[in-house]
Amino acid sequence: MTNARRTAYAYSFALLVMPLLQAYVMVTYDVLAPLLFVPLILIATLLGGTWPGMLATAIPTGAHLAFAPLSTLNVLRIFVLLAIGISASYIVRRFQQISREAEQNRSAERELSQAVLHTQASARVSDERFAQLASAISEVFWMTNVEKTEVLYVSPAYERIWGMSASKLYAEPHTWLEGIHPSDRERVAAAWTSSGVFNIEYRVTRPDGSVRWIHDKASQVCDNDGKLIALAGIAEDVTERRELEEQLRQTQKLESMGLFAGGVAHDFNNLLGVITANANMISEGLPEGHADRELVDEIDAAVMRAAALTRQLLAFSRKQVTEPVVLDINRSVADTSKMLRRLVGEDIVVQTSLDPDLLRVRFDQSSLVQVLMNLAVNARDAMPQGGTLTISTRNTNNKIELSVSDTGCGMSREVLTRVFEPFFTTKELGKGTGLGLPVVHGIVQQAGGTIEIESEVGAGTAFRIKLPSVDLPADPVLDHIANASRGHEKIVLVEDDCYVRAAASRSLRARGYTVLEASEGRAALRLLRDHKADVSLLVTDIVMPGMNGRELAELATERMPGLPVLFMSGYADDNNLRQSVQRADVHFIEKPFRIQAFAAKVRQILDEAAVVDACAEWLDSSAHLTRPLNERDVDQAAAKPQLTALVSAAI
Repeated sequence: MTNARRTAYAYSFALLVMPLLQAYVMVTYDVLAPLLFVPLILIATLLGGTWPGMLATAIPTGAHLAFAPLSTLNVLRIFVLLAIGISASYIVRRFQQISREAEQNRSAERELSQAVLHTQASARVSDERFAQLASAISEVFWMTNVEKTEVLYVSPAYERIWGMSASKLYAEPHTWLEGIHPSDRERVAAAWTSSGVFNIEYRVTRPDGSVRWIHDKASQVCDNDGKLIALAGIAEDVTERRELEEQLRQTQKLESMGLFAGGVAHDFNNLLGVITANANMISEGLPEGHADRELVDEIDAAVMRAAALTRQLLAFSRKQVTEPVVLDINRSVADTSKMLRRLVGEDIVVQTSLDPDLLRVRFDQSSLVQVLMNLAVNARDAMPQGGTLTISTRNTNNKIELSVSDTGCGMSREVLTRVFEPFFTTKELGKGTGLGLPVVHGIVQQAGGTIEIESEVGAGTAFRIKLPSVDLPADPVLDHIANASRGHEKIVLVEDDCYVRAAASRSLRARGYTVLEASEGRAALRLLRDHKADVSLLVTDIVMPGMNGRELAELATERMPGLPVLFMSGYADDNNLRQSVQRADVHFIEKPFRIQAFAAKVRQILDEAAVVDACAEWLDSSAHLTRPLNERDVDQAAAKPQLTALVSAAI
């Protein structure tokens, strides 16, 4: 019902109903007037409101004043009734207003309660989502008060990275600084106490002793008025990144060393080659037991040690040229064990356990010796009080396993993860370079093998090297000590270093060969052209200015098919060049070399070439129909994989 309609009802009630009751009221005024007026006023007030109720009181009162006797008491009663009516109307209206306000308040409270419940539910959902987000992120989020005396929040990653409980950090905020590596603590504390705004990296020592690198960035938190209210930051575990950066630095250092070593190695090996060649020739010219011969042999031994050092440096840069051959590992271990006993000393027992049915492998002989020596030195340093060094071999899944174990101090888990890093060493300053085991790792990988380590602190260490086997007979081992057989063939020798060329030429001429010398590729090609009919071998350096040894060999064999080539070098700066030299059908000798080994290699190549020529001549003629191939030729041909096809065809 609208207010206008309610007001109309109230006026109608007051004007029509009240006058009809006047007569009765006048008769019984004293008793019924209060009883009638008050309900009528209340009804008018409820229907129309405060003002209609007051009018409903005033109109009948006017009628009373008109018809009632005008005595003082009667007038007073009328005004009292008027006051009662007005008061009653106001009280009723006020009661209605209070009721409505109370209902509105109750409704507002219900809405507020629902809003609070909704807000609490949303807050719980937000907290859960934040907790899930904080748990999923690897970084540590943290916040402290302005005074830096209270930790307001730290994310769950703190326990994972620092290795300490967050509850302890909340209770004892200073434990954060105590966990920082002692070498970094002062620097971090200075940054922390200055302004609290920093961007630094530092190390954290975990309770288990491991060290993690942390990148921590902190900033100030201000309210809307710009007032500083807290400090907050993000701490990230950057250990892996630092390790990768360190590996990159080590790799760059290694490459720099490789470039330096490679640049020096060629000239250095040439100098060593001249020294050892002349020392060997002097030694050969002295009778057995001569006093000067021992001195010359010491010079030769020193040259070989220097060459071994150069070889180790080149092994890192992968610029070393190797000559993989089919090896009998057992024989190589047996031949090397005597040298290893001298290397490790009398306090260490060297014992071997070799599988008699061990398969063959394709491996560089000098690299194998280097692997055994490096592992033996590592074992020796792990057994300062003496112990046992065991070298064993066995077959396993078409591979051979070469194991070198010791009874030394062993290695921790942390050291095990870093033993193959270049320059990493646990030895005292000046007692280790950190190169030995990385060299072993590089050699084994270059040969297509794998290396594993088993070690426990106090229980010794075992290195297990696995190499792919080959189903071929072992290549014959040259006698590097006794003088090689003499020869009469004509050889073209190409070497840009005049001293090396002179020493090599002198050693060959002393054994009866005719040597044609050239200092570079084009001169060698002219010699081959002029003496095409009677040149039996091309001996060439690999790294030369202008035309390198490989290019020379390709042109020479195009013009003279079947011409054998012997490469000699200790360094090659081109990977393709090294790979072409390391093929099974290519002959190679590493600088610096002893003249006995050089002469033996030359004789071996010439003999193999003679066998090939004999087989080819025999097949081309009709002799194979009536005469079998010479047994010696068959044996020599079968010793080389590249001759097997000829032998099979001949037989």
